[in-house]
Amino acid sequence: MPDGRTFEISHTAIEGGGYVRSYNDISERKNVENEVKLKMQEAEAFNKVAVGRELKMIELKKEINELNEELGKAERYQIVS
Repeated sequence: MPDGRTFEISHTAIEGGGYVRSYNDISERKNVENEVKLKMQEAEAFNKVAVGRELKMIELKKEINELNEELGKAERYQIVS
């Protein structure tokens, strides 16, 4: 529709062989669905960054532990897998 609204069209058979056509404005529902979809994409992007950061921190802690081992020092970080 030119005004941006979204409609759902349904047909219902009636006695005598005809039908009734009805139009339901589902614009608000579609807007909410689109907003939820956008928020989910944002959450997934944030999660990807957070997980990537955590994996990098684990990698750095392992490197520190290895360097400490080479220097004869105790392991600084306990890494749980």
